[in-house]
Amino acid sequence: MQLGDAHFTEEKKLKGKAGKEALYEYAKIYTTGLNDSPALRNLNALGTIKEQSILIIEDNHNLMNYLGNKFDEDDEVFLADSGEKGIVSAYEQVPDLIISDIVLPG
Repeated sequence: MQLGDAHFTEEKKLKGKAGKEALYEYAKIYTTGLNDSPALRNLNALGTIKEQSILIIEDNHNLMNYLGNKFDEDDEVFLADSGEKGIVSAYEQVPDLIISDIVLPG
């Protein structure tokens, strides 16, 4: 077993660094906006109504917020964190698309 990086070519060293940078960028995609609160969403009743609507039903709040933020620019997004709330919201809002976790409380 060789120690250090003397046995690697410069090309392989650069390739490893590029891989780390790509992984960092990839990780940023999934962690951006995780701390945004869902309570601040859909409070502007006088805002522009968007053409399409999506209901996201997810009990993991970080994932729910992430998905909500990703779709919020182009679509009206409604959020629910349990099966019961999701069903009520589906009947009240009648969204064009429902994205749901399979295993949910309630």
